[in-house]
Amino acid sequence: MKYHVKNPAGTYWYHPHPHELTAEQANMGIAGFIIVQDDEEAALDLPRTYGVDDFPIVVQDRRFLANGSFVFGPFGDSVLVNGTPRPYLECPAQVVRLRLLNGSNARIYPLGFEDDRPFAVIASDGGLLNAPVTMDRIPLSNGERAEILLDLTGMEGDSLLLMSFGSELPATVPGSSYILWESSALSGIDFPVLRIRVTTPTASPVTAVPATLGTAQPYDEALATNTRTKILSGTGMVGMGMFYINGQMFDLNVINDTIALGAMEVWTIENISNMAHPFHIHGGSFFVLDRDGTAPPAWERGAKDVVLVDAGESVRVIMRFDDYTTDGWPFMYHCHNLLHEDNMMMAQYIVVDMNIGSTEKHVRTGATVFPVPSDRSIAFEADFDIVAIEVSDPTGLAVRRTKGNGATKGSLDIGMLPAGPYILNLIGSTGSVRVKFVRE
Repeated sequence: MKYHVKNPAGTYWYHPHPHELTAEQANMGIAGFIIVQDDEEAALDLPRTYGVDDFPIVVQDRRFLANGSFVFGPFGDSVLVNGTPRPYLECPAQVVRLRLLNGSNARIYPLGFEDDRPFAVIASDGGLLNAPVTMDRIPLSNGERAEILLDLTGMEGDSLLLMSFGSELPATVPGSSYILWESSALSGIDFPVLRIRVTTPTASPVTAVPATLGTAQPYDEALATNTRTKILSGTGMVGMGMFYINGQMFDLNVINDTIALGAMEVWTIENISNMAHPFHIHGGSFFVLDRDGTAPPAWERGAKDVVLVDAGESVRVIMRFDDYTTDGWPFMYHCHNLLHEDNMMMAQYIVVDMNIGSTEKHVRTGATVFPVPSDRSIAFEADFDIVAIEVSDPTGLAVRRTKGNGATKGSLDIGMLPAGPYILNLIGSTGSVRVKFVRE
């Protein structure tokens, strides 16, 4: 298979997405990195030799049985890096690049080094930041990525530990000692993730962190054409029970949002549940506008596709919807805590082209419909006798059916349909034809 990759340089990943089985299959190891490079990133003096000074690091927790197999669940009691227990990594004594991914089902990691040494965050989910951000902790929720530069100059022969500082997690965040899913030896404590052993520098080392990086600019909120609110709610004890988006559970037969192609929208994600949720939108990247009205921290101002929304918090994001969806295959948005996702904390949306011309013969020849768009009724004509009429949404879900009068032309009242694009299926005794129209 061949793909046209439109994404900017960055650290992306893939995993299976079968409904109600995502967590189990990802936990079995069906997940991996996709590293995208482009001319902008190539022009920077960054480590990029795979396995030499540029390392993908996926962190997952697992619970093992005595026979070496592991038990599927929200939390594990062992940490794996790239599928390896008790991992270590040999890095040259120079600036190295770690591409970090939280691939765990539910646990959230506040990552840093045991001696609290600083590092430079250079990229988030959707690519390079505009400038490096110096930090000594980087919190990664499920599905989130971050690229960091670590300066090991002069440390040949030494070693250091990448840690998860679980004792610093708020009580509402999975991985703290207050989340009541199941007991785990790792919850609420600080524990090692990866030992780094420093070796001889390479012949042409990177020795400094660039002062500037990417050129991506957040979208201008004034240009947004629509706003939506997504309320995250739930019942039961912290970490348990059912969780919802706008009071609804996922339904494969329901399109929750229809979005115009090219639209720029502001979504408010309001968490009224008792725990944090990593909110993920498929189909592109967004920018975080604010958290409870306050600008996001510098490391969170790049392009993203996952944002952690804590209990009682409201986060606004802005996104441009530039891609079509294929009929029957909408995009999703969901909690990236994989147990919550599989338990129906998910919804779906389609992106459609609202600009269908009134003189266009849509889909196939053999039929016409006019006026397009219309807010009340449409007239149609086919080159055969019409015995039945069906109206469906862009995913193929039928929203109206009626008998035809056996003639080649007719009209249909569409005033009761919500605004948006539809498909008119004119059915004859020996075949049918599909025609697109738009209800204003």
